[in-house]
Amino acid sequence: MPQIQLFDVFPYLHTAKHVVGFGNKSKSYFPVGGIDFFLRKLTAELGMTRNMALTFDSRGSAQSKTKIKGYKGNRTRQADIVAQAEYLYDKLSRCGVACYKGEGEADDYIFNICNQYVADASEYAPIIINSTDYDLCHNIDEKGAVRFYSVNSLANNVSIVNYESVLRCGKTDERVIFNTVSASKVFCGDSSDNIKTFTAEDDTKGITLYREFIRDVISQFLSKPGYVKRDPRLLQAFIETRITSESDKRKLKARIDTIYPKVIKRPNGFELSNNKNVDLQGIMDLCCVVGCGDGVRNLRKLGVYPRPDGQLQSMKDELYELGKNFNNGVYQADNNLNVKSLNIFSEAINVGDF
Repeated sequence: MPQIQLFDVFPYLHTAKHVVGFGNKSKSYFPVGGIDFFLRKLTAELGMTRNMALTFDSRGSAQSKTKIKGYKGNRTRQADIVAQAEYLYDKLSRCGVACYKGEGEADDYIFNICNQYVADASEYAPIIINSTDYDLCHNIDEKGAVRFYSVNSLANNVSIVNYESVLRCGKTDERVIFNTVSASKVFCGDSSDNIKTFTAEDDTKGITLYREFIRDVISQFLSKPGYVKRDPRLLQAFIETRITSESDKRKLKARIDTIYPKVIKRPNGFELSNNKNVDLQGIMDLCCVVGCGDGVRNLRKLGVYPRPDGQLQSMKDELYELGKNFNNGVYQADNNLNVKSLNIFSEAINVGDF
């Protein structure tokens, strides 16, 4: 199986704002710097005949599944990011690119796609997760078939080799033991998601509970890391036996339900795209309209060439109208397009089933 590239699209749009030549780029008053930045990467991967899928957050996706008050409440939706994400989703979906967006967050989709394809992946044909969200390291596996590539820093790429040297528990210097990034977040919190460090009613700190979890539970399963990564049963069992307060148990259960990835059930599973099953000419048209020179050059190598400007006028007119909408405040909230709602199920399993 060819290498699989999974893209968490929003980090590309955010990163582009801080890259010279992309941050303030617009066409017809519509922001396109992030679109340009992402299309460079997308078209380069298409040129290498790799399979891929794009994942997007959607309106209220975080709030729809949270049981933690204030979860991601410290984040402000940025109109330019929302506008570009919606435009990319619309145009690339029409070109046949596998794009996933709905009631789940982007990391939920990535988790489910990894689960579907990891058995066929390998160290030499891995699944690469492209993002800046280190929660996605939850998917890194023990055989080296799933890796995390940071969108904004090659030095922070993560695999089984350097997992424990890169990741830390909350704001502490405590290293995260392999396959426990989600468990560490349950106990130690995450400032980027506005999750505070857990403190039990008896004043036991979250970092202490995490250390006990590693010492008393995880150390017994080092030869079976899959038991830790794929679901929170070991964590739930530890909480059930270690925590005496019913209130604390409920709070930790809520954290598990929010933090751990959710299973998304699709009858036909998750499809992938490559340069054999997408509309390359449509992607070339998109590159031309937003001024993505690198994308144009990448697609030329595949035998696809720009069309005369006159044939792109309708797309240019559409972008002009979107520019007016952008200036009128339409993109202050995600329109969410017309995406079908999907059934989202918590991966958390009742402790009684363990």
